[in-house]
Amino acid sequence: MKRRHLPHFCFTAGITTAGIIACMIFVVSCYRNPANTVTLLSSRPESQEKPIRMAFLTNMQGGEHWGNMKSGARFARSMHGNMTIEFYAPINEADYHGQTELLQQVVDADFDALVISSSHATYAASTIQQALAKGMMVVTVDNDILAADGTSLAKAHVGTDSREVGKKAAMKGMELAPQVRKALVVASVPESTSMMEKTAAITEIFSESGIEFQVIFCHADATIAYGQVKAALESPVAIDIIIALEEYAAHGVADALAETSAKARPVFIGSGNSRYQLNLLETGRMDALVVENSFTMGYLAVEAAASLAGGRNVVPVPVEFAIVTPLTMWEEHHQRLLFPLTN
Repeated sequence: MKRRHLPHFCFTAGITTAGIIACMIFVVSCYRNPANTVTLLSSRPESQEKPIRMAFLTNMQGGEHWGNMKSGARFARSMHGNMTIEFYAPINEADYHGQTELLQQVVDADFDALVISSSHATYAASTIQQALAKGMMVVTVDNDILAADGTSLAKAHVGTDSREVGKKAAMKGMELAPQVRKALVVASVPESTSMMEKTAAITEIFSESGIEFQVIFCHADATIAYGQVKAALESPVAIDIIIALEEYAAHGVADALAETSAKARPVFIGSGNSRYQLNLLETGRMDALVVENSFTMGYLAVEAAASLAGGRNVVPVPVEFAIVTPLTMWEEHHQRLLFPLTN
């Protein structure tokens, strides 16, 4: 495939009819459609569709991960003539109190369906139970909401297999740094289910391999991550691997590494498909990038909520992810993940 060069922190993507059709086929293929499960893209005329008011609540307002997810949600909305979606999010991912206040507004507004990625696994459980008691169809995306017994409160969950993401990231780090002695993991918030599962999997892999490691949380703040990593790099024992599990964490790591005076740079693995990280990957300042298909997450979450609101069943399967390197970032399959279709 012809290599595409990225301008400094910037790229543009054209949208064609063929591209839209290809995207529709691609995202729908991520859903299993067994017997007694309806097709997510309804074939009914728009006039026959039940009107659906849906709320879409993400972890934070900024971030390209969440932006791509909302683009996927908007694309799904465009397939339904009688659907409206209102988007909500706190400013900062760590503000789960603020997110729960927004959730209460959604519950009070009596939406038909709710798609939510929760910053905290359990804090909003009672508010979600209010939504369910009102008959609201609740779908979680990326991060789940759990009851006291650890089971999901949602009617359906859409996301990647977070434990597998963490496992593969740790194994890629060990592959790229075979003589590793010490590793650093920079995550976002400790209370979200995706971060809990990813860090748990990484902990298992590194512990079994006898690797010294530390897990820190930057609360999705690049400035905090920068300071944490700068301090960690001053340790007398050199860090051989740094894994950033969120895009702002990765941005902070990159800024800290740019200022290090160490002779050997640690293996650096990022997460997401932010333009900054794509530039780092292309120029060799990042060794690998964990890319989760957040566009498809948003699309399938809306389709799942719409199907449930219409009285139909859905059986979601894990959304794909890939670990991309500078050598593989131009492969066609990875291009779809790195440069998602946006509206």
